[in-house]
Amino acid sequence: MSRKSSLGMLLVWAITISGTAADLSAQGGPWAEPSDGAHPYFASSEQVIAIRAGQLFDGTGNQYAQNQIILIRGQDIAEVGPNVNIPSGATVIDLSDATVLPGMIDTHVHMMGFGSPASQWIGGVQSAEMALHSGFTTVVDQGSREDLPWATVELRNAIMDGRLLGPRMQVAGPVVNPRGNFPAQLPLGYNDLEIPGDRLEIQGPDAARHAVRLLKVMGADWVKVYSTWDNVAPRGDMFEHYPGDTRYLPDTDAMAGLPALTDEEFEAIADEARRLGLVSTCHTYGIGEGAWGCVQAPFDVPMHMMDADHDPALIQEMANRGTSVQLSWNDAWTGRRNVSTRAVFRDLLARGVPLPLGSATQGGTWTDRETNRRPDGTSGVIGEGANVFPIFVEEGMTPAQAINTAFMVAANDLNYNWAARLGSVEAGKLAD
Repeated sequence: MSRKSSLGMLLVWAITISGTAADLSAQGGPWAEPSDGAHPYFASSEQVIAIRAGQLFDGTGNQYAQNQIILIRGQDIAEVGPNVNIPSGATVIDLSDATVLPGMIDTHVHMMGFGSPASQWIGGVQSAEMALHSGFTTVVDQGSREDLPWATVELRNAIMDGRLLGPRMQVAGPVVNPRGNFPAQLPLGYNDLEIPGDRLEIQGPDAARHAVRLLKVMGADWVKVYSTWDNVAPRGDMFEHYPGDTRYLPDTDAMAGLPALTDEEFEAIADEARRLGLVSTCHTYGIGEGAWGCVQAPFDVPMHMMDADHDPALIQEMANRGTSVQLSWNDAWTGRRNVSTRAVFRDLLARGVPLPLGSATQGGTWTDRETNRRPDGTSGVIGEGANVFPIFVEEGMTPAQAINTAFMVAANDLNYNWAARLGSVEAGKLAD
């Protein structure tokens, strides 16, 4: 049983202690601290709210604290503890029968919908609402849609400006891409390999740096590249391994992972991203030179890394880097991809590699989420990222470790040191 109370900027989700969790969230972003009345979804600085939490999982550890009081002034958490004095005139929200969590962070979503540009925007607007109503108060959009390469930047700005309701967003914008690395049935002539509008085509390290600079100028927060030619046909079914699918190596049953970029291009992108203050990530399926190029460039956050379990040295190299690896789940929900991603998850977990939540859920509408259910009841639409927590527990995490992947583990990957203000319920942080 759940209930929601909206007071100015504050959005509180509560689920009884016998259930699972509650979300304490406030919209806005560290990038903007508007004056009172400047933003319809920000709380007034004069607003004071006290939340009585029966249990609090604050995102800083693996324990629940009992009978806590969270005092919020404006957008910020002022105090947390069992004996916090509640000022006269404060609005009190009694969640004594509930568990309160920080707002969740999903480091891999695709917010825009599918279809015509109008349909994509409708999906994007509703996805923003679905994310927030599902307890996700911060998301990273990892790649635009074909017809609207900069729409995710616009969506983020519209939320930031108060024109739309939604989670805080960081965005990658259009993906940096070598010519032709997208789903296509071969054989095709070179001129038939048109680059979709959601990709920035590069040829050589100078063009790679130019693409990163363009992303920075246009307002992206991350740089994403396709580091392997994982989509070259014949494809077979995207979730299963069919005989004759040439993406797989017969001796290991692993994806070939042919490199989509040269070492010089990998290094140029990673270096330019660091120079301009962007987080770099690489979409990598399979083993071989493409996967190694991503890890050794190095990119900040290797992504997917499907079939890396077939290369123990690659697993160890990622562990040696001491940074996170984002394994994305919606495109590996069933079949062979799921088996491989689970194996990589276990290998990295055993080596202590941070594994932030990255669901790869897709944009859509409320109707899409209800009408496109898979046999297990999930749809893979925005807002369903928490469905991966049971997988994390099945593969070796404790329940507390699993949900922490959406708190500080994820916050630490965000750009601009957002982890200093997000990811946990602590004094001085935003009331997400």
